[in-house]
Amino acid sequence: MAAYLNGNKSRAGRLFADTAADAGIAAIEAYALAFLSLIAGDEGRWGDAGHLAAASLERSPAMSLDISPGHFLALPMLLAHTRLLAHSADAECPDWCARTESYLQAMVPQVAWRIMLVAVLLGEIALEADDLPEATRWLFRAEGALRESPDAGMLTQRIKHLRLAVEQRRLADPLTPSERRALELLPTQLTASQMAACLHVSENTVKSHQRHLYAKLGVTTRTAAVERARELGLLPANPA
Repeated sequence: MAAYLNGNKSRAGRLFADTAADAGIAAIEAYALAFLSLIAGDEGRWGDAGHLAAASLERSPAMSLDISPGHFLALPMLLAHTRLLAHSADAECPDWCARTESYLQAMVPQVAWRIMLVAVLLGEIALEADDLPEATRWLFRAEGALRESPDAGMLTQRIKHLRLAVEQRRLADPLTPSERRALELLPTQLTASQMAACLHVSENTVKSHQRHLYAKLGVTTRTAAVERARELGLLPANPA
């Protein structure tokens, strides 16, 4: 898992394959095969992904996809199956996305990287289906978990890619990383000088970022920028 989360897919693949071959515990072997399916999908090897997902279920039939929520070992099996449905545009995919969300809510323990993995995969699936509101909802869930556990290996970059993809769909001129950091501070009561201190830049740089943000959002005030960003899903909705 460390190799996988660190982005070393070739090493992770070898170790998962070894585990699947001789762990001696069916549930662990099924877990390893399901992650091999996820890796194959990441690399566009969808035929392999399908065979590996099926082998995972065959290795541990007692741990079926209808397993009671909460057993974390079934998570990669559920994700692999759901993503295969999404890739083939299967009509059952929305139902399986909903099942995955229910599984996540009941999963024990609630480990940050597992939350991020589920959120980013479901966000990517929603984006592929052109469901921007759903993609945005999962993006915010992933980013929330990332703020609590920022050392997330390759998931950090994957969440950033999802953020960029969402913004590219919503804005003709996507935000730069610096503009996004400035945007996240707009809903606060911080002054430009205080924002500059938080961002470790000059006050003039902050004001420049604000001008660019207003232009991209088509507004002229800070309040309007926040409202527009929330409408577009670039900022979380204002809490009730």
